[in-house]
Amino acid sequence: MYQKSNQLAGGHEFATAQDMLDWLEKAMTDNIRNNRDRHRFEADPYVYTVNFAEAAGLALDDSQAGDVQRRVQQWVEQQYSEAVIEE
Repeated sequence: MYQKSNQLAGGHEFATAQDMLDWLEKAMTDNIRNNRDRHRFEADPYVYTVNFAEAAGLALDDSQAGDVQRRVQQWVEQQYSEAVIEE
């Protein structure tokens, strides 16, 4: 189930569960990119996803957590392959 608001997002209101998942995906990818958090994510993507969502005040069911984890994993893999090509 999605939360209507997220205290860490400045009280942002999500209209749907998909809006919440989209926001969470963007927040996670920004965090991984900006804080170099890739190693924590890669160590255990599912646990990282669940912990990130809990820290943001969001409750995800297993399906939602798995969906966000897969989407962020694809982003991480894409960024990694682009970084290798650039070097």
